[in-house]
Amino acid sequence: MKLSRSKSSIRIRSTSRHLTQSNSGLLKIDSLPNLRVLCQRISNETSPESSAILKTAAIYRSSKPDKIVEKDVVKFRQLSIKSIVDFRSKEEYLLTKDHNLIDAEYTLYKVCLPNNNYQPALKLISEPDNLPVLINCAYGKDRTGIISALILTCLGMPKSYVAAEYALSTEGLEPVRQLVYQDIVGKYELTEEFCNSETETMLKLLNYIEEKYTSVEGYMCHIGFSLEEQHRLKANVEAFRHLGYEDDNDDDDHKVTGVVSSKSETLSSHPKSD
Repeated sequence: MKLSRSKSSIRIRSTSRHLTQSNSGLLKIDSLPNLRVLCQRISNETSPESSAILKTAAIYRSSKPDKIVEKDVVKFRQLSIKSIVDFRSKEEYLLTKDHNLIDAEYTLYKVCLPNNNYQPALKLISEPDNLPVLINCAYGKDRTGIISALILTCLGMPKSYVAAEYALSTEGLEPVRQLVYQDIVGKYELTEEFCNSETETMLKLLNYIEEKYTSVEGYMCHIGFSLEEQHRLKANVEAFRHLGYEDDNDDDDHKVTGVVSSKSETLSSHPKSD
């Protein structure tokens, strides 16, 4: 199944100060690999089977944003992101926080993942005041891939779409593949196949969840994110209106300011391969 993306969601311009978008939907910020729109406002007429996602981005996903270099900050501001939900462990975050150029401009949520419970993140993303939001982990591949799968399920997207979206990370991480290899194979001693994001990997995960919890929705209820909350997340994304993309004002007009508020720390002893 081909993953389609509306090119109207991001203005494509020739100047290097503005974002460009690849045919697969990846956004071009050199120092922020694997950046893309996860979901945009979905019209009421859109069939879940069509995978047609319309413009106005509400949720983005990426690798760790604290590696953004100064020349790319202008591009990042064009996304008008309000909040960043970071799934890295406390230890991972502290390794790079001194180099961070963007934390002072965004509300940062550090989300706990005890027993891989994604409920706190889902609740944060369900709040309209937190949109647009960027979700990330180290490389934006696996932990981000799982929360993305849950979000897309709330939006009614089929498994084939969820798996195809997950697989985009292989292309998204190509510019830093050697770094991914060093972390996954060198540091964590996993095999090279863990460097990739295959559709089959996500399909197996979704099938496992369905076998154990009847459905992905059932799994979310199990971790404390009720059907009512799932519907609220969908409604908030559908109702979201983004005003920045078609605005020709100076880039500073898109700057988002806010207080960094570390809501929680990640508590997990499991190795992080993404």
